[in-house]
Amino acid sequence: MPNDTETATLSAPMKTLAIVEVLRDADGPRGVSAVAEQLGYTRSTTYKHLNTLLQSGYVTKSTGDYQLTVQFADIGEHVKSQTSVYQDTKPQIDQISATTGESAGLVIKHEKQIADVYHTAVDDSPRHVNSPCFHCSAPGKAILAATESEEVTTILDHTGLPALTENTITDRETLIAELDNIRDRGIAFERREQYPDVNCVAVPIQDQSTTAAVYVAGHAERLSGKRLQEDVPGMILSAVRQLNAEQI
Repeated sequence: MPNDTETATLSAPMKTLAIVEVLRDADGPRGVSAVAEQLGYTRSTTYKHLNTLLQSGYVTKSTGDYQLTVQFADIGEHVKSQTSVYQDTKPQIDQISATTGESAGLVIKHEKQIADVYHTAVDDSPRHVNSPCFHCSAPGKAILAATESEEVTTILDHTGLPALTENTITDRETLIAELDNIRDRGIAFERREQYPDVNCVAVPIQDQSTTAAVYVAGHAERLSGKRLQEDVPGMILSAVRQLNAEQI
């Protein structure tokens, strides 16, 4: 059984990572007191961990406030480049975006969250998925549909079903029925559910270790009707089928 010193040593990296996550989710630089209060740490403990990150070049400090540096972006790019599903899908995503004139991208499931790891920017569009929740986006729902039902329950218990727009699905039974439809047709749709003026379509894709989804997102007035229902989904399905065939 570890003694108190060993326990403190083991927990130190976890505290540092918790501070990193607070800074990641913040809408701007944060001071020591704000970070400490949010995590329930003492100011001295928080300062010690922030100072370690500062000396290592992972945060910057200005007028007493801290924020993450681009070194984390470098790490993220390295991890992404080592992910086979990213390497395999990027050329297809670029082609789909060029053909449709819309933003296209790749969302990957990581435990109980999703991350928009690659997207093609059209009209300076941001990454499509701005929430770790699955239920409010086409790629999130596509990934849920490709996930075992017990894990889906665990994920939804963790994230809840918060409303991002008046069209977001906030009833679990309605969402489960939607996931059944996605499994049947192999396509997930999002109609003004995450943003009030954006529609999206996504198709799930799986390799040996990753559950992900390829998506196309665009302004709701432009990406609608037959284009949303048939044309763009057909392009994504064709790309995913080609990828699956290449992996056999």
